[in-house]
Amino acid sequence: MSKAASSLATGVLAFLIGGVSFQFVNGAQGSKAAATSPGTQTIQKGSATDKSSSKPPLMVNITRGKNDLHAVSMAVGLAQAAIKDGRTAIVFLNVEAPIFAAKNLGDDVKFADFPPVKRMLRDFMAMGGRVLVCGHCAHVIHLKPEDMMDGVKFLAHGELFDSLSPGTLVFSY
Repeated sequence: MSKAASSLATGVLAFLIGGVSFQFVNGAQGSKAAATSPGTQTIQKGSATDKSSSKPPLMVNITRGKNDLHAVSMAVGLAQAAIKDGRTAIVFLNVEAPIFAAKNLGDDVKFADFPPVKRMLRDFMAMGGRVLVCGHCAHVIHLKPEDMMDGVKFLAHGELFDSLSPGTLVFSY
């Protein structure tokens, strides 16, 4: 069995971002968390840590563009739900997704009966969420920092790591 498959079989999800190790443990009742290296944060599902007011933060990584507005709307909706659940949350727009933070994005950019993506992102920021944009990805689609909505942070390579906390849960769309 591969190391990744073994980790999944034990209910441990671990990954490394910028030298910080993140680990989420979904163990059976009575099981102990796997040993971790220094600096690794472990969250036992159902533990006091998992249910306390200091819930793990969430980052929603969006790479999709206008060709998949369903995924984009679901992703921003998940980030809003995280804020309502008492978590800190970040939406990271990269690859094709920086277009959604553009000031001039039309209200017609929406999926089905969801609100326009622009409004969903503004509402998310008004709730206390942060929207971060990959500067390189924005540059590729000819967007500059001054083209972004108010409150959006334009990131250089490597700056994303400074925005993450140990224990951050990451969902990608």
